Amino acid sequence: MGKHDEPKDNEPTMNPFIIDSQSPYFLRPSDLLGAIIITVRLNGINYNMWEQAVRTTLKAINKLAFIDGELSRPENKDGKQIAGVNTWDMVNSTITSWIVNMIDLKQMLE
Repeated sequence: MGKHDEPKDNEPTMNPFIIDSQSPYFLRPSDLLGAIIITVRLNGINYNMWEQAVRTTLKAINKLAFIDGELSRPENKDGKQIAGVNTWDMVNSTITSWIVNMIDLKQMLE
């Protein structure tokens, strides 16, 4: 489809998905998958302290909505929300990586 072409009836139109720095979808260049965003690591006996540290940090960086159920994965029933779904998946995967990096797996498996 060219720049000035109208979408055909059988072609899905993409809704713009714009992310600004105040959006929970916004990832800073320093938000790496391997990042450790808190120094407290879950070790099996410190859950309350670990949870509070995780919640406080995710709230500070505007990502708490991903884990507290406030921001659910968008539906893509008509194919028009693919950008939003892909972005949600990307940010959610980043947060999941951070959480995994905050768990002392060796200690948890003993």
